[in-house]
Amino acid sequence: MGAGSRIFVQDGHRLCARARVRETGITVDIDRLVDFAKAYFAKLTQDPVLKVIELPDGLGVCVAHAVRGGGKIYVAPDESALFVGSVLDFNAGLEAFRDGLRTPAEKFEKFERG
Repeated sequence: MGAGSRIFVQDGHRLCARARVRETGITVDIDRLVDFAKAYFAKLTQDPVLKVIELPDGLGVCVAHAVRGGGKIYVAPDESALFVGSVLDFNAGLEAFRDGLRTPAEKFEKFERG
């Protein structure tokens, strides 16, 4: 994890995070991005145990389901997202996310319908 990254853990049902202006001048609404990722995880599993990592340089957040096989969802400020399975480590997922790789929203809808 790069300098300036912050990690937030679940506090009851609310993930503790705040909007923040980065050194780059980009405002990132962490709570909004976390809520977006939580909505996707709600389609994938029940009662996920989540860990939130603020990404460097105003890139957004990574929300990880902290169980074996849980996966991670990286969310950009524009609410585009990348889901990566737990087999991919944080840095490899971050690199793919930086390169612009995204999961189409319809892929999450398929999970919801079964």
